[in-house]
Amino acid sequence: MKVKYSRHARERMALRGITTDDVIRVILNHHSSWGTKEESVQYTGSVDSGRELKVWLVAPGYVSSDAWVTVKSAAWKDEEDPA
Repeated sequence: MKVKYSRHARERMALRGITTDDVIRVILNHHSSWGTKEESVQYTGSVDSGRELKVWLVAPGYVSSDAWVTVKSAAWKDEEDPA
């Protein structure tokens, strides 16, 4: 899987202490996913620390290991949006 990060995603990840490894882990090992009104796909899954992470990808989201995906944003499930 080839991953691109929007500027917004990079800013939010830095603000929230989310690593690229966290994002990739959730995309590949999510326990739930669904489409959103904003033409994206939200994935939710656990990272190594046990915390739940939400990751939004530009639709159609993860399709195959050869495809590009674009991360729109990421946030911890247990935190309110600080922005």
